[in-house]
Amino acid sequence: RRNPGQADLLEIFQALGRVHQRAARTQEALAVWTRLENLFPGDARVQEQIAVTLVEEGQAAEALPRYETLAKGTTDDYRRTVYQMDTAELKIKLNRASEGIADLESLLAKLNPESWLFREVRRRIEDVFLRSDDQDGLAKYYTAWLGKNPEDVEAMARLAKSLARQARVPQAQEWLHKALKLAPSRK
Repeated sequence: RRNPGQADLLEIFQALGRVHQRAARTQEALAVWTRLENLFPGDARVQEQIAVTLVEEGQAAEALPRYETLAKGTTDDYRRTVYQMDTAELKIKLNRASEGIADLESLLAKLNPESWLFREVRRRIEDVFLRSDDQDGLAKYYTAWLGKNPEDVEAMARLAKSLARQARVPQAQEWLHKALKLAPSRK
């Protein structure tokens, strides 16, 4: 009734949605988010705030479609990449790890291998395996990756590191020698 400004309205709705979620009234919280979306249709900033809040409140399944919409709707390459990484991370949290890893791999194909985003995506893939201390799974992943990308020296080094952690030193040395043959001048 008091017609608050957009910034205040966003804050009020966000607080109300959080109260409902923390009180385990999920349907009421979703109604608040839907109402907020309807008040600001097509506003990416509002969509992002809702998605971030849902993730913070442990509602990954509700945040996922919002992040997917944000990734499809943005024209900024950097923002799209960040939204796609967040989408993949949510899929992994929702026990859809193979889908999430596939999404991250498709991002790797689009990114410059020398960029920090490329390294960040690769780190997130490794984290999927390292969270559950699945060194063998990580080694199998990199072996499969190198089957498709035989020139990826960085992946060879990461595979060697994973193999060495498993006390499979001869295999690790073999991969390091392959990497040295491909890029003898790289440290």
